[in-house]
Amino acid sequence: MYNIICGVSFFLMLIFSCLLEKTSKKDLILRVLSVILFVYKLGYYIFENVKGDVTIPVEISCITYFIMPIILTFKIKKLYCVGAFFGIMAGVGYFAFYTILGFTVAGEFTLKQILLGCFSHGYLLVSGIHLYKNNKFNKNEQLYIWIAILAMLCWSLIFYDIEMRGITFIYYINQYIVLS
Repeated sequence: MYNIICGVSFFLMLIFSCLLEKTSKKDLILRVLSVILFVYKLGYYIFENVKGDVTIPVEISCITYFIMPIILTFKIKKLYCVGAFFGIMAGVGYFAFYTILGFTVAGEFTLKQILLGCFSHGYLLVSGIHLYKNNKFNKNEQLYIWIAILAMLCWSLIFYDIEMRGITFIYYINQYIVLS
């Protein structure tokens, strides 16, 4: 069931991305979605920690939930390449995994969590595609992506033992780093 939901959501997000490109208010729409996602995720992490469940965003997409809205809302053009890279990577990675292997985690997540994940990662995908299609990048900006990757890995290594619910992409990277 989760496979179908994620597969359909992926195609709906691609259609939304195409429709978004045809409107003159695409920047405003993405900024509003950015603020909604930022407030929701910030509230989620604050609530979970106040409740006593120590929750820290360590997964690449969880960190991107905070980076992308800041980049889009404040129009930080030097980081558009970072937003495009991580938005597309998090969106495609999420939808590919859950469309192909969603049945493996069917017992771990509720339908509400899967739908929120589809919306959140769909936002990252659409925003990443938007930044990629509407901006020209030069080779010098690649450095920002590498710095962001290094910063995310360092951040996740600091909180490696605190926040590990299930197996995540960052878990595999950290296992490789720790075992090397």
